[in-house]
Amino acid sequence: MVSLIPGSGPIGGAPIPGIMSGAGIRSPYFVNEAGTNITTTSTRLYYIPIYLDRIFTFAGIKTRNGGTGDNGDTYRVGLYAEATAGGPGALVNDCGEITLDASASIVRTASSSFSTTTIGWHYLAFHSNQAVSMNQCTTSPGGNLVPTPADGLPTLAFNSSTDGNFAIPYVDTTYGALASTAVAPTASTNAAPVTFLFV
Repeated sequence: MVSLIPGSGPIGGAPIPGIMSGAGIRSPYFVNEAGTNITTTSTRLYYIPIYLDRIFTFAGIKTRNGGTGDNGDTYRVGLYAEATAGGPGALVNDCGEITLDASASIVRTASSSFSTTTIGWHYLAFHSNQAVSMNQCTTSPGGNLVPTPADGLPTLAFNSSTDGNFAIPYVDTTYGALASTAVAPTASTNAAPVTFLFV
């Protein structure tokens, strides 16, 4: 079980290993379901919690689309620091907009170098302009009833079923450049597009 004690590392209590050039860092709290896609909701802004245990310079953010029918559709990605009261707060970096073509299962890159300034919780932001098919990360892999690391994270929309915690906050808001202060989430879900930092 992952320790969520403040100051402890995100991988079974251990810190993230040294980050090599070319490496990608995704949130270890959500399961990346290989071959499983999510169709986003138009204008939905997902906030995917990620714990960063060091101040670091990243080259941008990567995602992976899942379908061939989204040619010309767009979405934005970025990173927010945690607000004092919890949840996403100040914008660390808007990595820009990605426009899809007709290819499927392609890693999409938003290159935009930036440095974090704090150690602790952050939120990867994924804001879709249309409903697009993306590779999925989730708190409840395959409907299994086993706990996942995200079961210790807070949720805004309680679900009484036993298929996992709804630990990915979101808000449906007008699409555009990411706001300097995050638009406050209004609900949460158990699945979002796989979104990760890279060096």
